[in-house]
Amino acid sequence: MNELIKRETYLKEIRPFINKPLIKVITGIRRCGKSSMFSQIIDELLGSGIDGKNIIRLNLDDISNTELCEPIKLYEHVVGASIGSETYYIFLDEIQNVREWEKVTNSLLMRDNLDIYISGSNSKLLSSELATFIAGRYVSIEMHTLSLKEFAEFKQRFTSYSGSGKDLLKDYLRRGGFPLASIGDFSMTASDKIVKDIYESIFLRDAVKRNKIRNIQQFELFLRFMFDNIGNPFSARNISKEFEKNGTKLAVSKIIQYLDYLERAYLIRKVLRYDLRGKRIINSEDKYYVSDVSLIYALIGFKGTMMSMIEENIVYLELLRRNYSVTVGRTANKGEVDFIAEKDGKKIYVQVTHTISSVETAKREFISLESIDDNYPKYVVVSEDLWPSDHMGIIQIGLADFLMSDAF
Repeated sequence: MNELIKRETYLKEIRPFINKPLIKVITGIRRCGKSSMFSQIIDELLGSGIDGKNIIRLNLDDISNTELCEPIKLYEHVVGASIGSETYYIFLDEIQNVREWEKVTNSLLMRDNLDIYISGSNSKLLSSELATFIAGRYVSIEMHTLSLKEFAEFKQRFTSYSGSGKDLLKDYLRRGGFPLASIGDFSMTASDKIVKDIYESIFLRDAVKRNKIRNIQQFELFLRFMFDNIGNPFSARNISKEFEKNGTKLAVSKIIQYLDYLERAYLIRKVLRYDLRGKRIINSEDKYYVSDVSLIYALIGFKGTMMSMIEENIVYLELLRRNYSVTVGRTANKGEVDFIAEKDGKKIYVQVTHTISSVETAKREFISLESIDDNYPKYVVVSEDLWPSDHMGIIQIGLADFLMSDAF
């Protein structure tokens, strides 16, 4: 693919920090587009008159750069290639492969003529003790797989796709948002194969190999269980009992460890539960979602019965893309609000459902929102069949409209 589609959402976040004395850290699941983002930043630098010889880019996943994964060698290589008073722009892909990478980047930052950009496929990239070396000296931007808007743009640019809005949403729900699966007229079988390969790369390289997992079969069985229960309340103790029923011993401590490894690899994402009455985080029964719904199909296949779960996961990811902090809400009557999303001192409440086709369904979806006694916007996001009447100012909106809207 010679032509890059600008992912303006992320470029807007990065531009203010170009040529500023901060390390620009771009994180996100493998194959979400971090390397392409580097290319887009470099294109803008070249377009602004920066000489190409002042741009140094290294992919630390590349076997030819293996020796540069040693901290001193990486530092010496970059310093040796950036001699002079001119500004050099340093792009280091998959920095987590470098031992003590924080010390390297901090040392590079001390040089006045370097503007530094790093990327990583580890969600805890900046949570280690060593990260104190760059504390206050970096800005972090998290990338995600394609939004529905971006998916439509990719389809229009790279394929002969000409479907309607409803067909586009259906295709997006089924294929997911990995850019590589959207740059050709792939059959569903071919698209599934692409995502399967991506899944195996993430699972084996970022989860198994990095954490030195010995019982790979058990680890993947646990991940399969998680994917099959996306959006359900989670208790490590209850899961341990569930595995024991099926003849598999899996200790609570091992489950907690596995969860950490899977989160680090961006295969799953934890959402905390918030008590709306007590106004506090509840340290139990968190929920988990996946970083792209196509990963679920890669491991356990696609089933039509999944759609409610998939749609909920899609809305969660969209809220993250829009830089909301997201929790699951528990109301005073022990009801549940799918998502409480907060940003810049503002808040929205979001309930997600596949369809509202009966009085009972309407009552179930609206009642939790009705019990919240503040004036922040409340939405019920519906994939099909909106309910014909309003409920106490609660806004009904179609899933595609929610995903495509600029209003949130």
